[in-house]
Formats: sequence, structure tokens, C-alpha cells
Amino acid sequence: MADVNNISSWIDDLGPVREDNNKVTEEAVQRVQAQSKQAKQIAQQIKKDKAINNQLARFLTLLMQKIENEELIKAIVSTFFKTTDQRNQITYLRKDINIYVVVWFFVPFFQKDAEELKIMWFYENLGVKTAWTSLEKYIVYLWKVSEVYHDNIPIDQWPLITLIILIAQTWIPKYQSLEYEEVKQNTMEALYWGTSKK
Repeated sequence: MADVNNISSWIDDLGPVREDNNKVTEEAVQRVQAQSKQAKQIAQQIKKDKAINNQLARFLTLLMQKIENEELIKAIVSTFFKTTDQRNQITYLRKDINIYVVVWFFVPFFQKDAEELKIMWFYENLGVKTAWTSLEKYIVYLWKVSEVYHDNIPIDQWPLITLIILIAQTWIPKYQSLEYEEVKQNTMEALYWGTSKK
């Protein structure tokens, strides 16, 4: 008899028994519809992100095929694929990279390719179309894009500066004939003194 009383009180704890198991409350229907809508939105976003990542990856593949300067390739690897722990000065390879960040450095110099791959719209309102014309405009463009797309993962300062110098020597007309040290001086001035003008 004690077992029957225990079972009875356990059933009471579950709440009242529904009169009809086939009835579904309006609240439950709305909850299922909302979850279904959210799942569809997430699936669409994943599909869109995958398509965008494929376009960005295609741009990087094309870029690596076009770059002939080994020092520039090393600078890309040092800037985006390595990081140094400031506490112990040990350099690590990154587990992943922000592909938007890598691509934004090169879009100004490959605008036709970026248009064909439908990635130009990410950078269009940030000065990308004229960024290739001068070091100052290029650096202002980098600042603007970093405000929108940077993921707050720190990039080591000197590899970044080296990369900007090599990019300027490779693609910005005024700097293509200048020596490394002269471009470095101009880069430092544009980065640290010219940014107050942006």
C-alpha cells in the first residue's frame, strides 16, 4: 500500500493529466514555429558564410599565385599566421585566421579580381578604390577597415609594419622605386603621425 501511495504522490508532482493528448497549446505551436524560423535563418546564414568564405579563399589563392616576391610571402605568414606571446617571447602558429583581415590588405591592388569574386562590396565604402594611389590613403583605408572587420586578435607590430612596407614597394607607384629604409620612414610617419589627420 505504501508503494501505491508513493506512486500516486509522484504522479501528482508531475502536474495535472491532460484531458486530450492530441491537443497542443497555442503557445507550444508558436514556440515550435519560432524555433523553426530561427533554424532556417541560421541555416541560411551558414550557407551565406560558407559562400563568402569560399570567395575570400579563392581571392587568397589567386593572390598567392600572383605574388612573386618571397619576402612579401614571408611577411604575410609572419603577420597573419604567427603570433608572439609578450610574456615569454615564444612565437606560435595561429590555429585559425580572420580571412577578412588578410584579404583587406590586398583588395586595393586587385580590385578587378575582387569584383569578379563579388567581395568588393565588403570594402567599397571604406576607401578601397583610391587606397592604392598613396601610402597615406592606403593606411587610412587599413584603419577604416580594421574598425569594421578586425576580430581583436592582436597582430605583432613589426611583422605588420614590414608587410605594409613591402606592399607599398610592390604596388603603390610612388614607392616602387624607393629603397626599403626610405619606405620604412614614410610608413612610420604615415602610421604614427599621419593617423591623427584621418
